[in-house]
Amino acid sequence: MWTSSCCERSSFSWIVFFVTVVSTLSSFVKPTSNAYALNFFALHILYSIGAELRSCTDKRVLRLARTSISLWVLAISCWISDRFGCSFWQKLNFCYMHGIWHILIVVATAYGSTLIAYLDASYEIPYSLPDLQYWPSDSWAVGLPYIIIKRTSKTQKRC
Repeated sequence: MWTSSCCERSSFSWIVFFVTVVSTLSSFVKPTSNAYALNFFALHILYSIGAELRSCTDKRVLRLARTSISLWVLAISCWISDRFGCSFWQKLNFCYMHGIWHILIVVATAYGSTLIAYLDASYEIPYSLPDLQYWPSDSWAVGLPYIIIKRTSKTQKRC
């Protein structure tokens, strides 16, 4: 899912390592430019997730994707509002948009990481029958998503 046929896993790992090092170092030199670059990278991730979800019919996976993307859009909206409307929010004596962005982006990252891990497991090891669950309860509207593996080997019988 993440690599094309011409790109081996080790090459992909080195590319990810290089991008991580460069983005981390650039955050010290030009934090604003780094923020724009990371947000642009997030758009690529959203596109990749969308391509994988086109054939998905699992309501739990689609719910997780909608929630993750909605939280990301809301977080980015807060970040843009804080970035370009800081004086407006200061006049209203509401200087919390940047803090709200931090909270929303952490939650969106937790949901998005779980979604990506689930899609990767479904693609790489479909015989393990990965499934999504939510802590503390699956029936709650809000919860922390996690992945369970129903089978541990190719030869194990289905439950």
